[in-house]
This record gives sequence, C-alpha cells and structure tokens, in this order.
Amino acid sequence: MMKNDMAGIRRASYSASLLLALVIPAAVSAADAPSQAPALTLEKSVFLMRHGARSPNQTPEQLAPSSRRPWPQWPVGPGELTERGISLLTTLGGYYRQSYAAAGLLPEKGCPEAGTVAAWADNVVRRVPLSAQALLDGMFPGCGLQTGFAPQDKGPDPLFNPVEVGLCKLSVPKASAAILKAARGSLDQAARSERASLKAMQDILQVRSGTRCVNDAPSCGIEDFGNVLEGGKTGV
Repeated sequence: MMKNDMAGIRRASYSASLLLALVIPAAVSAADAPSQAPALTLEKSVFLMRHGARSPNQTPEQLAPSSRRPWPQWPVGPGELTERGISLLTTLGGYYRQSYAAAGLLPEKGCPEAGTVAAWADNVVRRVPLSAQALLDGMFPGCGLQTGFAPQDKGPDPLFNPVEVGLCKLSVPKASAAILKAARGSLDQAARSERASLKAMQDILQVRSGTRCVNDAPSCGIEDFGNVLEGGKTGV
C-alpha cells in the first residue's frame, strides 16, 4: 500500500464533506429511544482521529545530533505511514464496524449503501489519506470505498487548518496566558515536576544541546532544557 500513488485515493466521492473525519448514517429511530426520554433521532455519527504509526519526520542523519547513539533505520521514508501503522488502523476499522453495528448504525456485514458513508482526510502529508484509507478498508473490506481529500496544489485544507489559512485568528497574548495558567505560572516549574521522567528519557537518548539551557549553561540534557513562550502566525 505504501507504494501506491495517492491518485488512487483521490478517486473519491467529494459529495460528503467531512480525516479522517468519518461520517456514518444512523438507523436509530425515535421508537428505539427510552420511553421516558424526549423523542430524538440520531441522524449521523462523526469521529475525528489522527494518522497511524509513522516513522520519524527527520532522517537518521538529521536526528544524529540529538543523541550519542545511532538512530535506527526505517523501512519507509521520513514521516511515512508504516506497514504496522496500516495494520493497526485496519484492525481499528474492524473494531469500529463491530461497535457501530452493535449500535444499529451499520449492518454487521456487507457494504454500506452508496452515499451514506464518507471519509475526508487532511491533504498536508501523504500518511493522512493513507491512514484514512486503511481505516475504511478495515471497516468495509472489499467494498472499494475511497477516501476524499482536497487537491494538494491548492494549499492547506481549511477544515483541518483554520489557523494556518487565516480563518481562525490566533491571539498570541491570550494563548500565552492560557498556557501559563495551565502551567501554574511557570513552564520551568512544570518541567521540574516531571524531572524524574525527563531524566529517564535523557539516560536513554543521551541528548546534548547547546541552546536554551537552564541558567544559560553552555550544554545540557533534556532535563535541563530552558523553556520559553514564542508567538508566531500559527501557534505559540
């Protein structure tokens, strides 16, 4: 599957718009609801999820300065969905099929009616549509359902990237204040509370950095990284 071109995925029905945002029709009527509850009808189910297991986004050569030990070689390129990731997502799709069938939203076997189930993926990187496709294949094996996604030459999909495309304006001061509030006023204090875990990670990776160390030290490991809030166009 990793060798397949994304053009195969692009042959999707764009009529239903919602990564892996998967839209499933409902088959639960008001008569199925408890008698004491108001008459309600479940119209559809939507769930949103991230991509599957991937390789590191950097090459082993790029990661080399971050550790004194050699980084492992991966069978796929940087940031690509792995075969294990495909397998896990396919299994997860089978689970969701059983779960939705038990809730009466889908038949236990067979393919869904045309136009009733749709998957829409972010177009930013190849692993996301491939992840959505693996999930669909696990839910509806042999049905030929295809994942839709926006053309990659048109820029980020606003559905998944509202800040990046300017639809949702980020307030750096408000975002920074919210982060500091969650960190109880100090990023360094939050890091100190996790020092034992950070030290364990440092013992494994043996990272050495010469930038942003606590107390302006010339070199430090993960447990002594300095922390700072920086505001940009897409985040803090």
